[in-house]
Amino acid sequence: MMVMNRLILICVVFLCLLGCATCKNIVNKSNITASVNEKNNSRGAGSNFGSNRRSQLQRYSLAIMARGKASKSMMSRYLRNNNSKISKQKADHFASVYVAECEAEGINHDIAFAQMCHETNWLQFGGQVDPKQNNFAGLGATDDGAKGASFPSIEIGVRAQVQHLKAYASTGSLNRDCVDPRFTNVEKSSYRGSAKTLDDLTGKWATDPLYANNIKKKLRNMFVIK
Repeated sequence: MMVMNRLILICVVFLCLLGCATCKNIVNKSNITASVNEKNNSRGAGSNFGSNRRSQLQRYSLAIMARGKASKSMMSRYLRNNNSKISKQKADHFASVYVAECEAEGINHDIAFAQMCHETNWLQFGGQVDPKQNNFAGLGATDDGAKGASFPSIEIGVRAQVQHLKAYASTGSLNRDCVDPRFTNVEKSSYRGSAKTLDDLTGKWATDPLYANNIKKKLRNMFVIK
């Protein structure tokens, strides 16, 4: 009887030990699974971030002869975010004019608008060009201190800028009457049609070696505004 009791006791202890070992294995497997899932989730989040970033960069084009992607509301908001003195009505008007004038000549309005923001310090000016000139891209404002061209209205001033961009980016004819006083200067030079992208404007539109990079920064920022 005593032998039988001892055998039963040994069996019970063995089963308890076996159960503990099984529990530990289950816990360890659960921890490993959780760790793997956590790593996969982290990788997934990083991948999504990278994908979102790439997607964000692909939202606009650096080609000058291209269709712009920024909406009028985005352009207006970007302008107002950097110039607290400009009214929503005026900012909306500028955005609408840029979209319309660029569409007429097949110019990328994202680039034209970002260029205006760079040249005029978001319409705050302060350089050689006076706001009353309606010159939004420094046309004729050269390094020797020349004030540059003047235009009778915002629309004509933007049109001149757009036409000047087309002079550099294309050999095609203008779709509207030429109002850019320097269009023929480019036409007679070797620069006609030589600037297909924003980067190509450096050394042609302006002598600043960082000209295109500075505009690209504004272009990127316009697409990440809240």
